[in-house]
Amino acid sequence: MQKSFIATTAVFLMISAFTPYASAGQTSGQPSKLDVVEVVGCLSEEPKGTWRVTSATDPIVSKTPYTNEAAIKAAEAKPLGSHQYGLIAITMFNPDAHKGHKIAVKGLLIKDPNGDRLNVTSLQMASATCR
Repeated sequence: MQKSFIATTAVFLMISAFTPYASAGQTSGQPSKLDVVEVVGCLSEEPKGTWRVTSATDPIVSKTPYTNEAAIKAAEAKPLGSHQYGLIAITMFNPDAHKGHKIAVKGLLIKDPNGDRLNVTSLQMASATCR
């Protein structure tokens, strides 16, 4: 019984010690340097072969790397924003088919003073027009 108590206490202390580090940068709801986030915006190609999401919303930290049907419907109603993100690893999502569309995109947020980027894990059309 005493060994079980000591082991439980040790686990609790380890979790308590590392909790501030695990939640750093997320206490205000702002994404940290390498979070999976979702943004909604317009898919554009500038220049040829370089894809961006423009008029994008603020990034929201996501619990999943994919987009479900409910999230797509919510994205359709969401107003556009003023951000833009370069998109990495987008070719598997057939971006040509969604050029100029309003999209919901999830990916690993890479913060960079020269322009933030998303390493895309999900790209879904929210609307055929970008308004």
